[in-house]
Amino acid sequence: MSTAAAACRGGLSGSVSSIVADTAAGYHLLRIDGYSLTKGIPTGTALTSSQFTAAGHLWRISYYPNGDSAESAHHMSLHLLLDEKTNTTKRVKVQAQFRFRFAGRVTKQSSLVLGQDMEPHVFKSLLTFIYTDSLPELEDEEADDDDGGEGDNGDGDDDGGEEGDSGGAMWPPLLAAADRYAVPRLKAICEKKLCKGIGASTVTTTLELAERHHCPELKEACLESMKAPANLKKVLAGD
Repeated sequence: MSTAAAACRGGLSGSVSSIVADTAAGYHLLRIDGYSLTKGIPTGTALTSSQFTAAGHLWRISYYPNGDSAESAHHMSLHLLLDEKTNTTKRVKVQAQFRFRFAGRVTKQSSLVLGQDMEPHVFKSLLTFIYTDSLPELEDEEADDDDGGEGDNGDGDDDGGEEGDSGGAMWPPLLAAADRYAVPRLKAICEKKLCKGIGASTVTTTLELAERHHCPELKEACLESMKAPANLKKVLAGD
């Protein structure tokens, strides 16, 4: 039977077509080394990344550490810039998403979440230092030192004055946070403060802290404090 005859008898033929909305996607990792140093750059001044390829196009990222305008001062601004010449007037819609992470000790198996398992006041102090390279608590303690406050000199029975220091309790967890998120200058500051506050009632826990977070100076200060007979007597009595 001919094809024409089949068609006359009502035979059906079919075809299929489709419309595919093709969307190109890609990602780029921008790492800012020495972030604290960039905070000295004036508002409206940008640092621009090297050229990179994503979603089939060439791009650059402009990073404004203190915002791109007066309205965004003290904030971070990021601009995604198309870095290629085009011969078409066709507008292309681009949707960009940014994810931020303070990169410390990151492994392929785990991601870093800043603030996890951390007291709010410690988290605030850590962020303050990362953004401003200073600590209000440190300035308060320096003012107290100017008033004549003294710590433990290791010569006798001394609790290091930590009970009278309302901010002293924050230094151990802040040191742990600085070690965890690889903020070496903050860690050194915490270690120095803890060295000044070692006493018979805290030397054992401080020594454990020093061992856990690899603080050789703090460990040495603890061992030196334990040489004082009165302090050693209190430590042994506490065990």
